[in-house]
Amino acid sequence: MRSTIKILINVMFATVLLATAAPIASATVIAAHRGGGEVYPRQSMAAFERAAADGFQLEADAQLLTDGTAVVHHDQRLADGCSPYGGRTVTGLSWKQASRVRCNGRRLVQVIDLLRYAERRRAGLQLEVKEWGSSTAAARRHAAAVARLVDRYGNKRSVIIQSFGWRDVARSIQAVDHDLRVAALETSPSITGVRRAADLGLDYYSYHYSGNYGWLNSYIRSKGLVPSVWTVDKAADVAQAEALGAEVIISNKPRSARRAVQDRQCRRHWVDRRNAVVWKGTLRPRQGVYPQVIGRYTGPIRGITALTWAVRVSDSDGRGAIDLAGKNSWLGHSGSRVDLRRGDQRIAIHSQPGDAGAVRLTNVGPSRQRVQLILTGYSRIDC
Repeated sequence: MRSTIKILINVMFATVLLATAAPIASATVIAAHRGGGEVYPRQSMAAFERAAADGFQLEADAQLLTDGTAVVHHDQRLADGCSPYGGRTVTGLSWKQASRVRCNGRRLVQVIDLLRYAERRRAGLQLEVKEWGSSTAAARRHAAAVARLVDRYGNKRSVIIQSFGWRDVARSIQAVDHDLRVAALETSPSITGVRRAADLGLDYYSYHYSGNYGWLNSYIRSKGLVPSVWTVDKAADVAQAEALGAEVIISNKPRSARRAVQDRQCRRHWVDRRNAVVWKGTLRPRQGVYPQVIGRYTGPIRGITALTWAVRVSDSDGRGAIDLAGKNSWLGHSGSRVDLRRGDQRIAIHSQPGDAGAVRLTNVGPSRQRVQLILTGYSRIDC
């Protein structure tokens, strides 16, 4: 029996669609990356003290020396301008050696001292565990050692231990004390990563900000995690990151970031594109197509928070299904399946940054389906 089915599908880059322009408000935390470098040199105790005094959350990196002392330093090696061990690997020094180091006049800060200071000032602290290519076993020992310092000297309610190797070290940190808060650091965020972080019981998902991730922030929150972004320095990027739902913004310029948040006037607008036919044709069984959407039909990806679709499937015998997902996503993680036997449906799916604005439409039924993919509108944020 032939039938005509109209299915409304939301390709969600965020969970909320607003049909009218409205101002956006939030309480985003600004974190001073390595203490911030606007007043004092980054990684100096003076920078951390000033950042805390100005009400910023602190961010720092922890490395273990040969005698087990943990120091605050980002790079694997000391800069050539540091004396007397310029160019040496930080983890190859003892504290007796490291205590003599001066980098542009500043001393290396011990993690214990920073933890104690943050607790006295009741300042939040994001402490990254640096592994620098260590074996998995060594990385776990390093993470556990830093976790023990936080457990003993820090405030577990305000310190976040973060790592790019979180998949390997999260359990080691949690084994020290399950109440310790842990953040996943990601260069390329993904639905899969968020799901894994949630499965491991992490608290934050912190990713490199490089564009429109409003959809991802919504998904992160839906998994019980806090969305955090790094390292955001341009005022326009800071304003947009906050408007798109980042709850923590790590910046080398925390004061400028705060001004951008206070000054920005972001509004969400709904744009009607009811007649934009993105793709039409016949799909053979198991055939998929990848129509490009963002850019061609909406303009630049920046600011886009949601897209809505009408998918019309005609000349169907009522059997089988159609899958819709982001181009590089897959069903079960960020896609949805339309069972043609159920009639009209409303479905929400997620897309990933790697999808580059494209979606994947696949016929998973046993018979041909004539399909039209129609963009009906989209929501965007303008700052």
